[in-house]
Amino acid sequence: MNVDLDDLELRLASCESILGVGPDIEAPPLPDELVALTLREQVAKLAEQLNERFDGPILEFEKKYLDITSWLKAERGELSNVLLNTVAKRGFVLEHADVLRECAGQLQTVESLQQYVNPPVLKEMPGYAQRLELLEARGQALSESAQKLHAEVDQLASTYHQAISTMSALLMEWDAALVRLEEKRDGGGGSK
Repeated sequence: MNVDLDDLELRLASCESILGVGPDIEAPPLPDELVALTLREQVAKLAEQLNERFDGPILEFEKKYLDITSWLKAERGELSNVLLNTVAKRGFVLEHADVLRECAGQLQTVESLQQYVNPPVLKEMPGYAQRLELLEARGQALSESAQKLHAEVDQLASTYHQAISTMSALLMEWDAALVRLEEKRDGGGGSK
């Protein structure tokens, strides 16, 4: 039992030296505001200060912690896994910062090009297709009309050629007949 007491005394002395108190170390003086207070008042004052600290960021952390633990229970996860994942994610982001920046730049480029993926003009395409079909039908009708007109002009040119050839032949016959008549008149009627 002596050994246990000696061991406990050594541990107590070690703790007191770490905390800065003990039989051979003078305790730090109390602040003036706590000197006049009784022990109960000092404890109440310390509890109030502690509550003030807990009402700030610690209370907010507790609320967030409760929120996330209820969410994690619903998702069948554990906070330690999520926190470890967060640390791993931070490490990954820091390790691959250059690649991630490049990827972010490429995503911004893709986002700026998104306006060209489905431009408003594509909505007008069915109307253009109908107009094109109408124009093709009109073009076909014009082509058929042009072929018909060409055939008629060809027929007219052929008829004109025949008429001119016939007139030319007639004129040549009349000229030959007139030449014969003049020769008869000049030759047959004597010389004058």
